[in-house]
Amino acid sequence: MDSNIIDFAAFPRGTDTDRQSVAESLVNGLKNNGFVSLTNPGFPDDATSDYLKLAIDFFSLSHSAKMKAFGVPGPRPQRGFGAVGQERTAKHRKENLTGHDSWDKLKDEREYFDMGPPEDLEFPNVWPDEADIPGFRRRMESYWNMFEDVALQIISAIEMGLGLPPNALMARCRPSTGELRMNHYPSVSLETLAKGEIKRTWPHVDLGVITLLIQDTVGGLEIADIGQGSPENPSFVAVEPRGNGTKVNVVLMVGATLQRWTNGLLPGTLHQVSLPAPMRQQRNGDCPERFSGAFFLKANKSASVAPLEQFITSEQPVVWDNMSALEFTKRMVEQLY
Repeated sequence: MDSNIIDFAAFPRGTDTDRQSVAESLVNGLKNNGFVSLTNPGFPDDATSDYLKLAIDFFSLSHSAKMKAFGVPGPRPQRGFGAVGQERTAKHRKENLTGHDSWDKLKDEREYFDMGPPEDLEFPNVWPDEADIPGFRRRMESYWNMFEDVALQIISAIEMGLGLPPNALMARCRPSTGELRMNHYPSVSLETLAKGEIKRTWPHVDLGVITLLIQDTVGGLEIADIGQGSPENPSFVAVEPRGNGTKVNVVLMVGATLQRWTNGLLPGTLHQVSLPAPMRQQRNGDCPERFSGAFFLKANKSASVAPLEQFITSEQPVVWDNMSALEFTKRMVEQLY
């Protein structure tokens, strides 16, 4: 899948022909592979590496300091800090239970921090004390805006690549309810992972429109190879990190909302975090800690997540029910706890 790399630089500032070429390549990659890797996505120099450094600073805080920003689990948009084992992505996919006798045993070895729109008063953000990590809130709000700007450019490209009229998707994404996340995967023994009940992250599809994912150099991200394997036993391919700065390799994934809007034309990206490729043959030792960041672009709260009429045909009838994006978020998040 290394060929699934697209230079996005030409879309925001290229000719009409350049923009159309990027848009079509983007949609074809998402349609055929379920994801694309973007170079030159539009982030300022060193912004993504600085974001991962901020994640290291946050997760290096004491547990009590992180708990000051604790996000109470429940059927609502996610905010604040979540401890290791709190979120259980295995429950988003019934096939994950195959070979196991209880959902309660299937856990993620991961802690995380989430923030939503800086101005969201209905679901306000939860912050650590300023004294514990000075400037954290200010920097996170700046990063949220940066990621949203890039994500909306990508939505514009997807509209074009799908042959949709301008604003067909964009109108459903404004005002965005996107969430910015930082993940920390603590060091864990290979013996623990080999037992099969604990994974760094279980196979799942994100619930938003698109996901922009950045990762450190440890590796471990795997994406299901479309056309290979089966729902019960998917075939995963490693997506290794590469690059930094403005040429950072950003992994673009399709969320469940975009899958619904396109009535399945763009499949949701099934992915997991597993062992880094160099460690797959090892039986002893520890898997090193890992950091990643993700921006989940989400629809505005009242937007429908039902398929657009352009994607409904007699051969491909509607297969998803109609509800608002907020109702969909509540339903999906409730499953995680």
